[in-house]
Amino acid sequence: MLKLNENLFKNLACALRMTYKEISSQSNISMTTLYRIIETPSKISVQQLIDLANGLCVPVSRFFSKDSKEPVGGREDYIEFNHYKFCFYDKDAMQKVIDSSIVSSYRDIASIVGLHPNRVKESLLAEHRLPVTRLLNLCDNLKIDFFNFVIDPNSISVHAKEQWKSLGGVSEYATIMHDFATMQREMASLKILLEDTKRDIDELNRKLNAITGTNDVQPIAWRTKRIISELAKESKNSKNRQII
Repeated sequence: MLKLNENLFKNLACALRMTYKEISSQSNISMTTLYRIIETPSKISVQQLIDLANGLCVPVSRFFSKDSKEPVGGREDYIEFNHYKFCFYDKDAMQKVIDSSIVSSYRDIASIVGLHPNRVKESLLAEHRLPVTRLLNLCDNLKIDFFNFVIDPNSISVHAKEQWKSLGGVSEYATIMHDFATMQREMASLKILLEDTKRDIDELNRKLNAITGTNDVQPIAWRTKRIISELAKESKNSKNRQII
């Protein structure tokens, strides 16, 4: 049975050589919630796990093992900056399980995960309310790969691929969400690049002024910064259009 690697959660800052503040900021998880997760990893929700993975560029699969006490490696064993692909939750996956007759209804699922039938569908679809351990328990009982629900493009098991095929593949919703998340990441990278370029221009302008002793290069630097600002504004507008 797949388990959360509790040792990794408890030693996350040390393993990644990051402060808790940096982890909190990059994953958009409050310090209070982060400390609670580190203290009791079993309480982490699906959405919190995904936020942690995507924020730190650590594939979701790296947070699991067959042994909850698996030894913790170093930073290079987890973080993938260059080729990381966004992980996400496929909200349509559970309906595909119902349609495939693996279980006959949400009532059957409710008896497995320990929820009232009236709440089970809402809980399973709203990933931010769904504890990872509850989803793991469901997958274990139904003999379904956990990564049919939590999609990790960085590490897709052969078993998951086979089950995806039998269930009809990744849903259209999941595909759109993955493309949207990838676009957001690319735009965030562009924003960082623009900010770095602005700093380089300011530094170059300062050095040129120091050499010439005049402000003759100011108009050139000003026009360049204006172009960059317009590019940044267009990038932001493009992001807003995508969200709408």
